Amino acid sequence: MQSQILLNIQQLEIKQSVVNSLGMFLAIAEGYLKAKGINLPNPLFAYYDHFNITRDPPELIRLKLLNNYEIFMAQKQNYLNIFREYNFYPDNLPVQALKDIIKNWIPYAKYIHEEKLYNDILLAIYEDEEKIVSYYDQIKNTPKTPNGLARPLEYAKSISIIHHFKDEEMKNNLEKWKNQEYPTVDIIIGGKSGTSKLSQNLRAINNLTDKEIIEKMNKEKNMSNIINTILYKANRLKDSHRKDEKESLRGQIKEETENLENQVNKYKQKYKSLDGLWTIVKDDDLEKQIKSYINDFHNNDKQLMENLFNIFFEDNNEKMN
Repeated sequence: MQSQILLNIQQLEIKQSVVNSLGMFLAIAEGYLKAKGINLPNPLFAYYDHFNITRDPPELIRLKLLNNYEIFMAQKQNYLNIFREYNFYPDNLPVQALKDIIKNWIPYAKYIHEEKLYNDILLAIYEDEEKIVSYYDQIKNTPKTPNGLARPLEYAKSISIIHHFKDEEMKNNLEKWKNQEYPTVDIIIGGKSGTSKLSQNLRAINNLTDKEIIEKMNKEKNMSNIINTILYKANRLKDSHRKDEKESLRGQIKEETENLENQVNKYKQKYKSLDGLWTIVKDDDLEKQIKSYINDFHNNDKQLMENLFNIFFEDNNEKMN
């Protein structure tokens, strides 16, 4: 029974990844039509437009569309290799309804001379793998930064935020699935661009220049270094038997904790979130480490660790939002 539960959770986790890839893929497909002058009467997948795709030139959006086509196909194939079932589509969007949506895009695609591409997107939904095409060679032969428009720093920083978002999403899903008799993985239809939690997290970097991104990353790295220094000194404080060394370490930890609190407050005031920091320090690990020191220490030493804990956590809840 336990192994079956674990298998079901694994299948749901992988299915969630497929659905997320599908949502982003279709959001970019809609965004490309819009960028080419098509006014879709009812965009359905804009919720998954986490990067505000239509701010990019059409040629860059097309490249991103091809990349996301390949990502979706890889996620889909991974699921099939493991579970041998075509049941990875959203539970609230039957596959035939999904095909009908894409079919409705094809006349628009024909108007912008992209009928083949959107027909291939439709084929990607079908179960006949022999009809599936690959755009890998076309992607490989396309300059990675057409006209210098792609922003490598923005992309690099986005990756860490996306990974953190996926960790949080999985925690929330596990709670949801435990309370569902028949657990489901749904896709959000009809949502607005920029309203997802991931979009909000990415907004802090989507509007920054490369210089500002570097500045933000340096602040995060500096705070991470201070945290590691404090934890290192807390470990020395725990193991030391010398009174003079203990007193010196207490003073250093107190001073560095105050410095860290000042930096965290300024960072949060400017960027409205600590997500960028969590991608470096891993909030669950940090919470566990500080709690272990709180449990090990007594009196004033215990208070030092509680002061550190309270910078990030309050009543066991992250002060991230």
